[in-house]
Amino acid sequence: ISALKALPKTGSPFCFVLGYDNEGDGGGGSYYYDSTDTTSTDNGGTIIVATDGGRWKLSQSFPVSVKQFGAKGDDSTNDTTAINNANSVLTALNKEVYWPAGTYQATNIPAISKMKWDGEGSRRVTLKLRNGTNGTLVTSASNDIDDIYITGMRFDGNRANNTSGHVLNIYGSRTRLIDIELANAPETGIITNWNSASGFREGGCEGFFSTITIDSSGKSGWAHYGPSDSHFENVVIADSGLSLTNSYYHLYLASGSGNGRFFNLHPYNRRTTTVVPASGVYVGSSGNNFSSCHFESGNITLSV
Repeated sequence: ISALKALPKTGSPFCFVLGYDNEGDGGGGSYYYDSTDTTSTDNGGTIIVATDGGRWKLSQSFPVSVKQFGAKGDDSTNDTTAINNANSVLTALNKEVYWPAGTYQATNIPAISKMKWDGEGSRRVTLKLRNGTNGTLVTSASNDIDDIYITGMRFDGNRANNTSGHVLNIYGSRTRLIDIELANAPETGIITNWNSASGFREGGCEGFFSTITIDSSGKSGWAHYGPSDSHFENVVIADSGLSLTNSYYHLYLASGSGNGRFFNLHPYNRRTTTVVPASGVYVGSSGNNFSSCHFESGNITLSV
């Protein structure tokens, strides 16, 4: 990209960049010089402003990745700025954010309305909280966001090197979490919530959560405050409440989160676990339906 910035706009209007910082690092791509644009800001990915003021724009039909905004995914570099840039730019363009294989370290990533993250697979892509952050890895930018979609990723709270912080804290309607894994939350693995004062919106409010594994949380594995009427299937939650025995839950269903549909829910403790949750599932709301669920090991009861 530094070479692209040095490229004069008076030459060829097309350029193929071999990498972001180094050849083959997953960044770069096909760029063209837009002679009609003299005002756009350099966003670090889809628009690059050269030293002579030329605006070079990324041109590709397939999804743009976080590596094309400078993320490394090497389990060492702080990729926070690159990820946030990719998320804000691509979401504003109604495009998905693609995550190639790698382990991306970050401090805090704001979740914004209509963002779509598409990872290469929950065993190939990890977003990890950096050492000493002591904060939430992904958290809603406000208490009224909608239509978040995340699939094919693993999230690591790095509990060994952080004393506080949740992994995912999503506040909004119509959240979709599909084929994701979470591990090592200093506090809660997933928090889902919604602004019930906004009422039922066009397209409904329900969340859809499928094929999710939450492993080793300091507090509750999943605290669900809403939306109501949400759907959960194929959810495994293991070893929750590790920070204080008999105090937290694998799944906490708060008042106002009712009418959920749960299929193939499996909370359990490993045999070697000595710090246990207060119960497997705490149900603080009415209308919930559980089908084909398996409550395994000690202290894995259904508390209503």
